[in-house]
Amino acid sequence: MAISLIYSGLLLAVCLINLNDFPKVAVEKGDKIFHFLAYIVFTFLWYNTFSKLFSAKFWKVIFITIVFSIAFGIIIELLQGSLTTFRTADYHDVIANSLGVMMAGILIVSTRKRQVKKL
Repeated sequence: MAISLIYSGLLLAVCLINLNDFPKVAVEKGDKIFHFLAYIVFTFLWYNTFSKLFSAKFWKVIFITIVFSIAFGIIIELLQGSLTTFRTADYHDVIANSLGVMMAGILIVSTRKRQVKKL
């Protein structure tokens, strides 16, 4: 759980600080790629945490993880729009975050199906 909390805190901090002094990424849509990848990692970490915390069935843990991860991304975007003057809320970021969450969900489900077949 500690790793999930630390990662979440770092992600929150990176999303709320002023990045104007940092070098720009020369990749087109680089920020969206970052959002996508960051939320894949975020979702994997929280799935691992939730699966240990709850003695619920696999699909319930997946559902909780996906809802939590998407909600976290939406909340961060709302905070960017309301708490900072140098960041803005961007629905494209929410889409990139959500796609990362869904990709992680697909990978988790497909990995589990392979593990079940081996048993």
